[in-house]
Amino acid sequence: RDFDEQDETIVAALATAAGVAIENARLYEETRQRETWLEASAELTRMLLSGSEPGEALTLVAAQTRKMSGAKVAAVAVPSSGPDTMVVTAIAGEGYGELAGFEFPIEDTVIGGVFATGEPRAINEFTGGPAEAPLVVQLPAGPRLLIPLGERGGVRGVLVVAKSRGQSPFPSTVLRLLRSFAGQAAVVLELADARREAERYGLIDERARIARDLHDVVIQRLFATAMTLTGAVRLIERPEAAGRVHS
Repeated sequence: RDFDEQDETIVAALATAAGVAIENARLYEETRQRETWLEASAELTRMLLSGSEPGEALTLVAAQTRKMSGAKVAAVAVPSSGPDTMVVTAIAGEGYGELAGFEFPIEDTVIGGVFATGEPRAINEFTGGPAEAPLVVQLPAGPRLLIPLGERGGVRGVLVVAKSRGQSPFPSTVLRLLRSFAGQAAVVLELADARREAERYGLIDERARIARDLHDVVIQRLFATAMTLTGAVRLIERPEAAGRVHS
């Protein structure tokens, strides 16, 4: 028989219930992601206050980013010792550990563009080549997010997350959470730089203090030696020898 009004009412009720269930599931997922973010932020704050090494803190950033985003792999790339390259300092994801320490150029690459502009970039399907994205092409071929660590003019690195092929793109809520978390990671690097600078100045001050102490000791010993020689002159009977000592 044909559908009647009762069928329509039943289907509409079921659709409403399904919509409510989907919305509740979405809200639950967002709440779970926020809880994960809060836990990760608290742990990162503890590491900052305890003076942990930047590498250890960035490893935590990569691991927590992967967890809160549901990505297969997450990596942190920062400028290397050279002025034109970046290096992967932390990576989380089974089977991708060999990318730790991987260096790639900044100029004319997608990650270099995010580093230069300070603007995040979502890549749902990448069609470029290895020269344009030397790191990205080695990650899973699903949706990717490239998020700067810091704001434009003060970017410290780039956070890269990637899903497997066929997975859904990252929602806007995840992007907001990751941008906030990336800002904390930028603070990690900034504090590390400040700590190294303070240690360098402390070392310079310590060397200056040692130099002053040595200067005072040397002057005192030279003066004592001169006084001893002056006293010895009176005991020398030969005038020419006494003159040489006195001079």
